[in-house]
Amino acid sequence: MNKIALVLIAALLLAAALIFISLPSSNMVMPASNSSNSSTLIGVIGSLSVPISSQSLSVQNIPSVNYSLEKYDVIVVDNMTYCSLALRFSLAEWVRNGGKLIVIGDACTQVPNDPASIGWNVGVNSLGSVMPVVFGGVTPSFNYTQLQETAGVGNGTIEIVDYSSFAFSNVSDLAFSGNSTVVYPSVDGKVLSLISFPASYSNQVENQTFYAIVQSENYGVFYLSFEPQSEPQIFNNLISGLAK
Repeated sequence: MNKIALVLIAALLLAAALIFISLPSSNMVMPASNSSNSSTLIGVIGSLSVPISSQSLSVQNIPSVNYSLEKYDVIVVDNMTYCSLALRFSLAEWVRNGGKLIVIGDACTQVPNDPASIGWNVGVNSLGSVMPVVFGGVTPSFNYTQLQETAGVGNGTIEIVDYSSFAFSNVSDLAFSGNSTVVYPSVDGKVLSLISFPASYSNQVENQTFYAIVQSENYGVFYLSFEPQSEPQIFNNLISGLAK
């Protein structure tokens, strides 16, 4: 082998050694990826009566003509009585695939242009198939603040049944004033709290009790029979708990 060949081989070996030394070691700490900056996305159908307090959560209104729900981590349906059959089906499919849903009051209990169809069970494999409650109607407004001033009637109360639920973190039993939607727990419905009214209201002989918050034991669905303005902490606890 001539001297020129030896010099070329030596030069190649030196270049390879320099390249190897410059490569990062497997034990070297590399910059973290930016994936941790992606926030949980909350979708809203209708409108919220209580703002979401967590700054780490992104909130987006879902267009009424777009039922592609895959990108949402949690969806809230509120202040929207009429929902199309297509939206009902899309929500149910999304929940069955792992989506987490909060339904408030009489949201999605009626179908456009079909006044005879009432409740969540309207439609095949529709929203009722994943709801923890069955629709029963809407009560009149129970404004106990006004009644107490004029007739000395005691307040209605939200009574917590399951204190282990993350919905009631830092929350105690609460006075209630407002509308309550009448519902009945379905087979997989777990009652978390009640709304009770004293017997003295409207000449009732016995206390009246309504279901307030019911959770599905098969799906990530929570139902609130009332608008939670009086205690936004409950609503925000639900959002934060489901967003984890």
